[in-house]
Amino acid sequence: MHKPIFYDSSIIGFLLVVGSVIAWLALNPQSLPRPTQQILLWSAVVGWITIFYGSFIEPRFLVVKQTKIQLQSTETKAARHTAKTPSNEPKPGTRPLRLGLITDLQVGPYKKRAFVEKVVKKMMEEKPDIILIGGDHVDDFEVKISYLEPLKELHAPLGVFAVLGNHDYGIDEHGDQYAPHNYAEELTERFKDWGIEMLINEGRLIRDGDRAFGLLGTDDIWTGRADVATALSQLASPSDTPAEPLPIIILSHNPEIVNSTGRLRADLILSGHTHGGQIRLPFLGAVPPLPHKLGRQFDKGLFTVGKSQLYISSGVGESGVRARLFVPPSIDLLEIEF
Repeated sequence: MHKPIFYDSSIIGFLLVVGSVIAWLALNPQSLPRPTQQILLWSAVVGWITIFYGSFIEPRFLVVKQTKIQLQSTETKAARHTAKTPSNEPKPGTRPLRLGLITDLQVGPYKKRAFVEKVVKKMMEEKPDIILIGGDHVDDFEVKISYLEPLKELHAPLGVFAVLGNHDYGIDEHGDQYAPHNYAEELTERFKDWGIEMLINEGRLIRDGDRAFGLLGTDDIWTGRADVATALSQLASPSDTPAEPLPIIILSHNPEIVNSTGRLRADLILSGHTHGGQIRLPFLGAVPPLPHKLGRQFDKGLFTVGKSQLYISSGVGESGVRARLFVPPSIDLLEIEF
């Protein structure tokens, strides 16, 4: 039995059984002592509503999470410009870069073309300067690459770039193939046709008016081939390199890449992979184990790791069970100050 069928059967079975218990308790109020009957009844009602909401309602939402990020290297640069620039003149680099981030679409049995269209429409409404797509474009089962075709409608002045994730390869944390298909090559070809540049251990110099930054995209870390140094070496030819050190932004599906940068400078690392835990509870955070070795605190949001900043998106899709709870599907608009 395919996992989606197993999970859906389990959810429906739970709802039917608990629904029957609720009906029996409501229709037989004298069957148990009233305090016990009330506790059981309301516990069952809360459980039923939670499972139904998490399985069939919250996964249909789509929110835009806006976050302001100041690159750490910006502080030094700002101090230098303050000494040069009169107070009545605008300081260079004061307009934030509007970066749109989409991760973990995971089209398949739960997310199909219509939801991708919704994601694209919502992202284009935000008018980002650049759009990055952070891997896990497909799920493991019942995948149709055509579900992703609406991505060709993504456009941004500085370009649209993507990387691959573990689900795109169908591999686990040991690099072993567990899914029936490896979609990485087909995804790369389709994205190219749609005007989206797939970065696999590659770097690009992105110029935005009178400023520039380096964008690095790595292969998924579970392939064993993620190589930040190679991506950095391909950033630009010496003639293209600005006099000042470039801010470096790394796009990599798995946030564990933060442990692979070594002594290489990375101002900002953008990842997904965790789904924000996918199932969360108030005050407890993520319920399932997170699929990385960084620690449970690295579930979603912005973190400082050494001299780098790490941003983990909650993403759009679901993996395993068709559920999200207290972490709705989201795309990110990051306002980055240089």
